[in-house]
Amino acid sequence: MNVLEIRLLGAPTVHWGGAPLSIVRRQTRMLLFRLAMFGQPLLRERLCFLFWPDVPEAVAGRNLSHLLTHLRQALPADDILCTFDDRVYLNPDAAWSDVEEFRRLSDSAGADRDLNALTQIARLYRGPFLDGLSAPHCPEYESWMLLERRVLERRYRETLSALIDQLALSGEYDQAVAYAHRYLAVDRLDESIHRRLIELYAARGDRAAALRQYRQCAILLERELGVQPLPETVSLYEVVLKGRASRQAVGAAALWTTLPGPHAPLVGRAEALEELRRTCTRAAGGQGGMVLITGEAGIGKSRLLQHFAAQLPARAIVLVAAGQPGAQSLPYGLITQAMRSRLRIDAQSGCSPPASYRLSPVWVAEVARLLPELETGGFAPARNAQLPGDEARLRLFEGLIRFIQAMTLGAEPAVLCLDNLHWADSATLDWLAYLGTQLRGLPLLIIGACPSDECAGLAQLRQGLTRLGNLSELELAGLTVDQVQELLCYVTGRHAIDGQLSRRLHAATGGNPFYLLQIVANLLESGQDPEQWAALGDFPLPSSIRAAVAARLGALNEVARQVIEACAILAPAFGFDLVRLTAGRRELETLDALDSLAARRLLDTRGDVYRFQHDLVRRVVETGMSPLRRRLLHRRAGRALEQLDRHAVDALAYHYEAADEPLKAAYFHELAAQRAEALFAWHEAEEHRVRVRALQLQ
Repeated sequence: MNVLEIRLLGAPTVHWGGAPLSIVRRQTRMLLFRLAMFGQPLLRERLCFLFWPDVPEAVAGRNLSHLLTHLRQALPADDILCTFDDRVYLNPDAAWSDVEEFRRLSDSAGADRDLNALTQIARLYRGPFLDGLSAPHCPEYESWMLLERRVLERRYRETLSALIDQLALSGEYDQAVAYAHRYLAVDRLDESIHRRLIELYAARGDRAAALRQYRQCAILLERELGVQPLPETVSLYEVVLKGRASRQAVGAAALWTTLPGPHAPLVGRAEALEELRRTCTRAAGGQGGMVLITGEAGIGKSRLLQHFAAQLPARAIVLVAAGQPGAQSLPYGLITQAMRSRLRIDAQSGCSPPASYRLSPVWVAEVARLLPELETGGFAPARNAQLPGDEARLRLFEGLIRFIQAMTLGAEPAVLCLDNLHWADSATLDWLAYLGTQLRGLPLLIIGACPSDECAGLAQLRQGLTRLGNLSELELAGLTVDQVQELLCYVTGRHAIDGQLSRRLHAATGGNPFYLLQIVANLLESGQDPEQWAALGDFPLPSSIRAAVAARLGALNEVARQVIEACAILAPAFGFDLVRLTAGRRELETLDALDSLAARRLLDTRGDVYRFQHDLVRRVVETGMSPLRRRLLHRRAGRALEQLDRHAVDALAYHYEAADEPLKAAYFHELAAQRAEALFAWHEAEEHRVRVRALQLQ
């Protein structure tokens, strides 16, 4: 039986019986293409509006009837085009569409990440949807076509990203490289894919290609966006450049996102780096310990962590995690994130697959409470007997330690980097305190970072580790005037900078690198010559980061402003659909706004997930909203999250409480308490119970 084959991805084609089918009338072809999109009936009124939005309904109806007649006459069989009451559709047994197949496969691949399905999806995508077709006299059709083009391209990019991951995991680096180049052919400014290519080249031992890819990325970003590569891209480049591009070192180099702003060298931190190296050397000799890096927000704690990790010898193994605001109610969230970061690198490298860890199934079973993927990753966890609460918790603690020891076996040393430690949940802090009692004799260095004014929650951990002699603290101070001048010379590309300008900027920022780079970023964006900066009566930003971020937000259009307000409500991490539903904007508007925010370095994107480059940006956005608007957006966020992920009970409780909906907030707090109890996180469970009681009194 012949089937009408309609291909819409790329230049549209129609075939019947293996031969091209010519449909002369342009509008007739457009109708066929629209009907071929989903393989389901469409209302006549929708088709009328698509082609004749400004024509009276009766006239549009007659026009559609004539157009359907022309289409029926152009088709090679009578049973292809079907009408039923007020609906029109193509017979699924007589017509096939590549777009319908593309959607079906991508929906299924999204659940199980099947490599064959992903490969088929990539093969189906010959080019942009309806490439070369324009409809200048049908504005609604044109808008529909452009929107679908963006949606399908996004799915295609998601597919390529998943393929790159899958192939890298299995060591198929050449194929992964090929798909990365296909991705860049669609979106050549995606810096994360450039980083992946650098990693892939390095992993297969092609150092020259990795360095060449970085240079191409830097030139492209400078020419198209007028920006330099992100710090994590530069750090990855430095790892490859110095010839230490082992798979695990390359993987560890790209794990951080630091503060936004022009990239600059790490200035004024030589003593801090030397102290970290000394501590690391002691840990490599079996004298494990912890270093707590403190300082004001923006002083460079994350950057110091990143730089130090990138400089570690290849034999070191790094586990990385970063706390996020609002995530304290997720038990063991920080340590789970750190273990997953290591599992990902091990899987990508192929040199130490997780299944090869020499670990008793009893301990695997404990860790599988937090990492369910272990049960399908080659491990055979045991079914442990039930123990009383305190004993069960200690066994989980011991299991986590043994699992990390197995992951880092042979490392000299293992380094656990915990950024934003003040946002760690209490279960993670309790586990760190327990680990502190066993650090002596372990080749393990823990490095935490925390703002000086947020250390109160770490008091018990600090006291315990100090008493054991396992803690040293490293407080970062602001840059000196000379260091500010050195930084300015680098960022502006000048050999010398007016000393008065350096002194004024130092006075305005207190030597805070983030504040300084934000001011410089705004001055550079204004187009003013650096020689004129010293003569300014006032800098475009006052002495606080709030003003620095607000100045950048002021350049956004109304839609981007609405989208970033929704992002501030959804932080720390959020996906496209959640932002769209919360902001209440159309898909195309939301995507354009997110692209704009990412280009301005206000947001960072990795795959499908967006984050603020720094929480200070989120705080400025959120405090700039009225209380009524914040409540409204929290309510929309809660409803959107219920549609997309009802298992996110902690986030749902938070949003509905902030939205002043006590009944729903209490309901989700209760669910969150039950989940915390199942993980022996009694402190978090009690916090949720307290909120339930308080909400019930409202």
